[in-house]
This record gives sequence, C-alpha cells and structure tokens, in this order.
Amino acid sequence: MSIVVECTTCQKRMKAPVRLAGKRARCKCGAAVEIPALPDSDPAPTELSDLLGLADGETIGGPRCPSCKTEMEDGTVVCMRCGYNQKTGEVMRLDLESTASPASAPAADTTSSKPVAVKRTGGVIKSDEPSAAGGIVKWLVILGVVAGACFLGWKIKNAITFSPRQQAKDDHAKITGGMNVTQVVKALGGRKPREVHSWEDPPKNATGPEALLPKLRKLAYAEDFMTTYSNGELKYGFVFVYRYSLRDFLVITFDEDGKVRSAEMDDPLEILGI
Repeated sequence: MSIVVECTTCQKRMKAPVRLAGKRARCKCGAAVEIPALPDSDPAPTELSDLLGLADGETIGGPRCPSCKTEMEDGTVVCMRCGYNQKTGEVMRLDLESTASPASAPAADTTSSKPVAVKRTGGVIKSDEPSAAGGIVKWLVILGVVAGACFLGWKIKNAITFSPRQQAKDDHAKITGGMNVTQVVKALGGRKPREVHSWEDPPKNATGPEALLPKLRKLAYAEDFMTTYSNGELKYGFVFVYRYSLRDFLVITFDEDGKVRSAEMDDPLEILGI
C-alpha cells in the first residue's frame, strides 16, 4: 500500500511508502513535501533515510502547470491549456485558427495553435502581437512624411522658378476700373498693400508751391478701410502700393469713393537710369 502525494512546487504526483505517513520528505526538485498521516496512526520520528527515500518513489503522471494545474508531459515548456511558459514565466496567448471543411468531405482536425507571447507587467498583460491600431498609426506617419516632403519640394520649386515681374504683370491684369477696395484685395489673393498713401490739404502757414499742392499722407490699411477714414480724409483719393521686388511695383489709384481709377506697373529705379 502507498500514499499518493503531490509536490506543491513542481506539481509532480508521487507514491510514498506507508511507513512515511505523517512525515515530511523532500522531492527531487528540492521542495519539502508533507505526507498525510493515516487514520489512527501515530507519526513516527523522521529519519534522513526516510526523507531521501521519497525522492526515489514511483511518480504518477507528469509535472503540472504552475498556473492552471493541468498535467503536462515531461519536457514540455509551454502549457497548451493556459499558455504558461515555465522557462520565461510569461503567459502565451493561444490563437486558434479553424478552417471549415466542406460538408461532402470527411471531418478533419484543421485547428492549429499559434502561441503569442503575453507579458505580465505590473498586473497588466501586454501582448507581443502587433495590433491593428499600431499598423494604422504607422501608415499615417509614413503618409504624413511623404506629404510633407512633396509640399517642401513644391515650395522649393516655386521659390526657384518665381518671377517677381511676371507676378506683378499677372496681378495687374486682374485689376479693372471701378473695382472697390474689397474686390481688389480679394482679386490679389487676400494680400494687403505694402503701403497706402493719400493727400491732404497743405498747411495754412505754407508758402510758395507748398501752399498750392496737397500734402502726401501715409495711411494704414484696415479691413473696413472706407469707414476707418472718413470726413473728407480721402477727398483727394488714395493709392495702394504692392511691392514684388526692388524694381517691380504695382500702384493702384482709387478715387474718393474707393473705386479704382487706374492701375500701373512702376519701376522706381528706372528714373535713376539703373
């Protein structure tokens, strides 16, 4: 007669002789094993030979999984039930991929197991398998980099091929007589004039030619330009100046009502013979 005991460390089941009932013995893995006492039997003193004798006892079945207690074959590292890896201490998630067989064909086992490592970190299970969200983020980053490179190339190309004089000519062709301030700014892509000039009455104490000619006055552009300057401030009209380069200017002249009177291209250096 023998007593069946199980090691709480390696989950190996063994048969212990009856003479060891109520004693403690040591398993092959080095852990101490409590052997239950038989009814109406007094525990006998433990001897070293008895403790070592249990290590040579008959083993029943293979080791058990420390996680789910399922019996495992000798030499098995990963539990096929819960995915516990005895070497790394990690839990492997088992992905089952089943393939349905046609009704006319005999039933066949088409289930395959694919272990995927799942690490426990601070009580949180992390899988080594790449997620779909991670793949989407990766492709979005790649598309963003490609789009940024294309935009940068387009900007560099425009900077190399840009012609200020041609741009001034193109803008000049967009201006027609009778357009108001808002229409002009909109036609030029929303660009504000670099300078705004008007004229005012000469000072009362001016003498000579200065008393006969209006005095040039610099204004600031505003979205509500025509309402910002009123009460006769624009009675001599005003001028919008767009600058494209040192030699390419577009000068747009408005009347006192804010309507385009003329638009001309101007080269301020031409008068110097440069």
